[in-house]
Amino acid sequence: MDRMACVDVFELPLQILLDRAPQWRGLPVVVVDEDRPQGVVLWSNAAARALEVRPGMRYASALSLSRELRASVVPLAAVGAVVAKLARALRRFTPNVEPSVDEPGVFWLDASGLGRLFPTLDAWAAEVIAGLGAEGFEATAAVGFTRFGSYAAAKGLGRQERVVFERPEDEREAAGRVPLHRLALPARARERLDRLGVRTVAELVALPPSGVRKRYGAEVHALQQLARGDLFDPLVPVHEEVPARARVDLELPDSDPHRLLFRIKRLLDTVVPIVAERLAVIAELRLRLVLDGGAGPPSEQRHRLRPAASTLDTALLLDLVRLRLEAVDLTAGVVEVHLSARQIPATADQLRLFALAPRRDQGAAERALARIRAELGDGAVGVFTLRDGHLPKARAAFVPLERLPTPSPRPAPGEGESPRSLVRRLLPRPVPLPAAPRSLRNDGWRPRDPQQGAIVAVDGPFVVSGGWWGRAEVHREYAFARTLRGDILWIFYDRKRRRWYEQGRVE
Repeated sequence: MDRMACVDVFELPLQILLDRAPQWRGLPVVVVDEDRPQGVVLWSNAAARALEVRPGMRYASALSLSRELRASVVPLAAVGAVVAKLARALRRFTPNVEPSVDEPGVFWLDASGLGRLFPTLDAWAAEVIAGLGAEGFEATAAVGFTRFGSYAAAKGLGRQERVVFERPEDEREAAGRVPLHRLALPARARERLDRLGVRTVAELVALPPSGVRKRYGAEVHALQQLARGDLFDPLVPVHEEVPARARVDLELPDSDPHRLLFRIKRLLDTVVPIVAERLAVIAELRLRLVLDGGAGPPSEQRHRLRPAASTLDTALLLDLVRLRLEAVDLTAGVVEVHLSARQIPATADQLRLFALAPRRDQGAAERALARIRAELGDGAVGVFTLRDGHLPKARAAFVPLERLPTPSPRPAPGEGESPRSLVRRLLPRPVPLPAAPRSLRNDGWRPRDPQQGAIVAVDGPFVVSGGWWGRAEVHREYAFARTLRGDILWIFYDRKRRRWYEQGRVE
């Protein structure tokens, strides 16, 4: 059975603030959104909570409760940098790490398949807490079976504590005992639930779901669904970004700008696809040339090349490099070339310019297919037809094609005729999709083709499982995803690989 762990670096913004101002330890401390009287308290430590200083209060109101109160702003950029740093630290213990997008300091980890590396899951959890302690942060860890169960259990622990559940029932019981004030619920909804006597997760689960949504909002209703196990919410790991950079070492010093330009073009052909895959564009190229020092140490030149507008145009970028190489002194000879790119997100207009409508040439297509048959054999060109099979990819057979049919639109159905059928067009191989966000928004989950727009709705999952009797076990959860442009994609979540893939599209 798959195991999932939750690590809670509790009150992360407060820990960041106290790390910067250690003289405030032991005093009531809060993190505010603005350093002014009307600022809102976002986080409060135990000493502040003992004085009834709660998140959601105005800074002026909180200050009236204690003259000893200390407050400061922790920028979102600083919190994001620490979250990225902690995610890198956690990847030393498991490759699949998902930071929470809603609650900084909460991480979900894949705890499956670690038996050969650690004697027990408890020992693994202890190593995780110790590793975060070495980074200067206190955390709790709960190893369970579900996203919400492990999250609630981690929230219910004390400082530096850990727990490992052996059965799903134990995880569910422990999560049910966790007080609601430990969870990330809206303060107003939590107060209204408290007046009703609903103070634990188990008491929230016992409420009618329809009434919860109507009275307390979608956020509380979603939390209740997670606690009840009604929502499909698998681990969505965020993998570490590959830097957009490349390098080449030259066997002999080279001072010729034209030869160096060809080498830099190869590096640029490596860097540009990395940036394009992230739906970004290059705002600046950074070129570092290491020059031969002869008997002495080598010297280096650093160059920053900025296009007039951010772009992915290799020819334009290469022209800037050419102009720079022709203007610098390379007499000593270059022995190393390092190229990196500073990227920024692509705008909507830039994404629309990524593709052009192709022209169709029937004769050229026939000639191309004839050349393929001549080189690879008559069976190299064909079409797929339907056949019986269990898995979707096994329901098609390859039939050789003698002549390419002339494409023509289907006539519209007349009165009394059945409407045209939808067709699923399969890709040659499933293509990995970016990780899905916790909630779908117009600027959220992006498909493979940026022109399709964000994924706005998902219908599914439809589970297909097979091969369990042999060595090639398959468990996929298929779904239909509708994009902002109106495309319908056929996607699936592969539990073995823990990733979403695009299998094809519906037309």
